[in-house]
Amino acid sequence: MPPLQRSGQIRHIAGDRELGTSIRHYYDLHALAATQDVQEFLGTEEHHQVIANYAEICADHFPSAILPAEMRLRESRALFPVGALANDLRERYESQIQLLSFEESPPTFAQVLSRLEMVRDGI
Repeated sequence: MPPLQRSGQIRHIAGDRELGTSIRHYYDLHALAATQDVQEFLGTEEHHQVIANYAEICADHFPSAILPAEMRLRESRALFPVGALANDLRERYESQIQLLSFEESPPTFAQVLSRLEMVRDGI
């Protein structure tokens, strides 16, 4: 994929800003998805209400925010990237994670995506 098209996909995920240290959120999601509390929460009525509230807040306060259609997070290209986008995000993650993590061996991007895949049906 040409760099400009990849850049456009990253911009679609990040809005009008560079991902920079925000790439750390993948690390955070990896940790959260492993907890029993989060696994039990996903798919509940409360979970759906949180998603609805988030969408409403974004619409009111961040109208340029790019959200998945009808907040179907299981279809999010940011959470479940493929192809060149996944490669680009992996490179960004790997270039930042050693600086942003306190772990000696933080999860690889492949491990992050694998963990997210495990909870995909719940989101």
